[in-house]
Amino acid sequence: SLACLVLSIFTFFEFILVVVPIFFLVVVSNLLGLMIDLWKPKLSWDNEQAAVKQNTNYLLFMLVDFGFTAIIALIGVLFIKIDLANYVTSLIITLLFSTTCAILIRLLNKKGTDVFKNIG
Repeated sequence: SLACLVLSIFTFFEFILVVVPIFFLVVVSNLLGLMIDLWKPKLSWDNEQAAVKQNTNYLLFMLVDFGFTAIIALIGVLFIKIDLANYVTSLIITLLFSTTCAILIRLLNKKGTDVFKNIG
């Protein structure tokens, strides 16, 4: 999207309308990955390579992320059918993702503390 701004395909306002929801999307995606790692921690390994190679959480994260992407695509198609203005669509998606971020952060704070207490 930065290339589109530099090449003058987007105006600065359109650039902001695209970048802000993408920022929250990336944060939500990473928080989902953390939730999966907390849900199924892989703590018994001999070295760093074994920790990466024996961890199947990344596969599960990819599947969840693909499903999440499909939901976002369906929301996009719905907004196109409704014919909302770009700024309204961007605002709705930003609110949806930021709310999801807040919920996931609360869950991570609660669940993460519980997991770390049970490690020792």
